Amino acid sequence: MPAYQLRCVCSAVNLVSVGQAGGTLACQACGKILDIPKLRNFHLMEMEEATVRSPVNAGWGFPQGFMLFGIVIAVASFTLAGVLAVPAGSEINSELIRSNVDAAPIAEVYKAWIFFASSGVLRPSTIDEELAIRRTVLGGSGAQLLRLIGVIGMIVAAIGLGLSLKPSRRSSHNATTKRALV
Repeated sequence: MPAYQLRCVCSAVNLVSVGQAGGTLACQACGKILDIPKLRNFHLMEMEEATVRSPVNAGWGFPQGFMLFGIVIAVASFTLAGVLAVPAGSEINSELIRSNVDAAPIAEVYKAWIFFASSGVLRPSTIDEELAIRRTVLGGSGAQLLRLIGVIGMIVAAIGLGLSLKPSRRSSHNATTKRALV
């Protein structure tokens, strides 16, 4: 509970609390009976130095929350962009193909070679190839979008940091008003 300084005519400082408002107190130095102000006049007295609150606001408010929101968005989107941007591994197992060709009879390998040599390269894509193409296109554009969102998150975090470092007008106004009343 905060303690307030009640000064006596002998220049002694007596500490009083809000619970003593409206009562009396004997001065510790001279013994004179002092009237303690009513609760509505307590703001006119000075607080004890040990109970004066620090002007720095240590609590969390909107600026800190805004900064945290930006950091979370940036980290999450950059992480997802990194995951999407990683190219998919090769679907073709060349060792398996080589072992199958080595195990097949030479006449079958020759027929397959003739078929591939005469068929040309234009053919419809297989389902696996279509999925790989879609994954590549989506991964590239999705990763770019997530990087953009990450940059926006970094900007939001910077704005939140700027707001949290800027002194509040309200706290400086309250301190000025309190000094003027004393």
